[in-house]
Amino acid sequence: MKNLFALLCGLLWVSMAQAQLQNTQVLNEPLDISADYSDYRNTFYLADELVAFDPATGQGTLKYLRHNYATRQAFNNTLSRLVPAEANEFPGTEYEASPELPFAVQFVSDRTIRIKTTSGPQFQHPTSLMLVNGEVENHIADWAYSAIDGGHRYTSPHGRVDIMVKPWHVNIYDAAGKLLTSTLHMTDVANTYTPVAPFGYIRRASDYSRSMNAVFTLSPDEKIFGCGESFTEFNKRGQKVVLFTDDANGVQNETMYKPIPFYMSSRGYGVFMNTSTPITIDFGKYFSMANSMMIGDNEADLFVFLGEPKDILDEYTDLTGKAAMPPLWSFGFWMSRITYFS
Repeated sequence: MKNLFALLCGLLWVSMAQAQLQNTQVLNEPLDISADYSDYRNTFYLADELVAFDPATGQGTLKYLRHNYATRQAFNNTLSRLVPAEANEFPGTEYEASPELPFAVQFVSDRTIRIKTTSGPQFQHPTSLMLVNGEVENHIADWAYSAIDGGHRYTSPHGRVDIMVKPWHVNIYDAAGKLLTSTLHMTDVANTYTPVAPFGYIRRASDYSRSMNAVFTLSPDEKIFGCGESFTEFNKRGQKVVLFTDDANGVQNETMYKPIPFYMSSRGYGVFMNTSTPITIDFGKYFSMANSMMIGDNEADLFVFLGEPKDILDEYTDLTGKAAMPPLWSFGFWMSRITYFS
């Protein structure tokens, strides 16, 4: 009986130890979701072609191509890369190998463009607490439309948006015609051996949950500012930023007490990611030309603002609300009673 009891205790201890090893996070440790976007077990769906589009509404359908990570060996070096993959489910009608899913572009003002993609069959259309009125109106008629070779063009006094059919791109320009940024397609990185995941979404092997990967281009001289209270270098270019609320316990580490899913570029645009899910942004740290917004949601809802910093901030706060002036006493000296006792 003693031996049986000892055996049961031993098995219990082993199972508890395994459970602890499987869950290595500690309480409120910032959740960096970027590892999911390079996991060999997951499936990658890369945005490829605009198969349908209505210029009058900005609604369309985007085709994604299924990929998996594979390895190749060259010069005594093993490299990973994304390669086309066939459906591996049975029956084969359950999951599309190349799904065609909703895509939308909206024009909130003559400086603000909204880009929406989803990994599901339809947009969820939730009322967002992050927007002043819960939702925004589409003023698409305020932008002049024209059909161009291979795509669609919308123009306002402050810039233009070109939506290309195949390969699919959303190209954003300023009023002078300078390209500010563009969605990253697989053909844009075909000549590099670095395994760069372009615009698309992932499907996790663990539970088939999906998360978007909104990837845009970065220019060589571009600088990025924002993302809330952060104690790393002011210019976020070349950094990976984890947007997850955590008590930083100081001002010399990368955790963030007040993360905000908004940033501005030195090239004259800003981006607001309308989601409350965990976000990890790679501002060209892994691959210099790629701005990868890894969003925990199964949709990407992005607002792009055009103009000078003051214009961008004005457009952003029109959406999310203007800050009220704090009371005069709040600008004085603060001391918490947690650290003094007299």
